[in-house]
Amino acid sequence: MHFLEQHYNKTIKNDLINKFYFKNEQKIPKLKKIVLNIGHKKSEISELAISSLFLELITNNKSCKLTASSKTNAFLKLRKGYPVGCKIILKKTEMYNFLFRLLNEIFPKIKDFEHTLFKSNIEQNSITYNLNNLLIFPEVEDYFSIFSNKLSSLSITLVATTKTKEEIQFLLNSFKIPIKS
Repeated sequence: MHFLEQHYNKTIKNDLINKFYFKNEQKIPKLKKIVLNIGHKKSEISELAISSLFLELITNNKSCKLTASSKTNAFLKLRKGYPVGCKIILKKTEMYNFLFRLLNEIFPKIKDFEHTLFKSNIEQNSITYNLNNLLIFPEVEDYFSIFSNKLSSLSITLVATTKTKEEIQFLLNSFKIPIKS
């Protein structure tokens, strides 16, 4: 069990019960998964391979999936169903390991937090961050020649089992995850 999960079980759960008066333990909100997604405007195999390699490097996970376009775009020369990005879904221990790295290695490296990392969407059960500078990951610094100017932005979505925006804000603040208000 990861220590962030222990912190959730011992401290954050009690705080959530006291703040929102949960009577059933199954209804207490928790982090469900982290989705990492890189999308491209064109369907080029070389860009998709580099994005897939990038996601596998930063997560130590080999289960990268390609995402397909949902509609045809004649201007970009895309057909429906063509691969346009890749994503990895992290759950359980892998999720807590990546969250720990995000909080202790990646976020402190960002100097101008307001412009580099921004909240693009906060809903009742998820929050999405878009990270434009992907060369701040230590694994990528070693392979600068491969990744420079070939990656678009990384979308990091934290999904929880919350019902309201107040619950997800409280949960993320308890984990010390920065939220732009």
